[in-house]
Amino acid sequence: MSHIVEEEIKLKLDAETHERLLIHINHACGGAIALHQENYFFDSTDEILRQHLMSVRVRRQNNKIFLTVKQKRESQDLVHRQDEHEVQLNSACWPSIVTDSAHLNEILPIPQHCLDILGNKTLIPFMHFTNQRWHIQDGKHEICLDHSLFNDTIHEYELEIESSDVQAAAKKWLPLLKQWGYTEIAQSQSKLERCYNYARK
Repeated sequence: MSHIVEEEIKLKLDAETHERLLIHINHACGGAIALHQENYFFDSTDEILRQHLMSVRVRRQNNKIFLTVKQKRESQDLVHRQDEHEVQLNSACWPSIVTDSAHLNEILPIPQHCLDILGNKTLIPFMHFTNQRWHIQDGKHEICLDHSLFNDTIHEYELEIESSDVQAAAKKWLPLLKQWGYTEIAQSQSKLERCYNYARK
């Protein structure tokens, strides 16, 4: 299981800006890769992970399955920081993940620090959403344009810039986005935080 401190810039988009920036960014860097993601977030019934700023997500991405466990650090201005543990799973486990929630703690290789928080509580899926991602690699910077669909009705668009040097990424990409007509709007909430809100509607 890999472990990194993820640092990323998150920006809100609308549908038209999403399409326009995709053209500009792909022209500037080339090699845009389409990733279709199907996602499930999990927590206990009393939301113990939320209380500890932690998330457990399983996603199917172009037929590969990944478990991602994150714990939020600080967010400042446009930048979100979090500890991330991720591992690829055997694709055969996908049906069990979706249907056998009573045994998820046993099925998934959840990191020990997360199990310690869960204790004897059982993970259950509380939100399913899909995401169409365009991924563009720019050296050590990863540019991701997302179109997410929550509750089968709520469409959202955003731009994420993840980098091992997020300040350098901001210095390069924020002026380019402005040059391409984008007015900067910070996305203050992660997809997880929005999922908790939508799950209550």
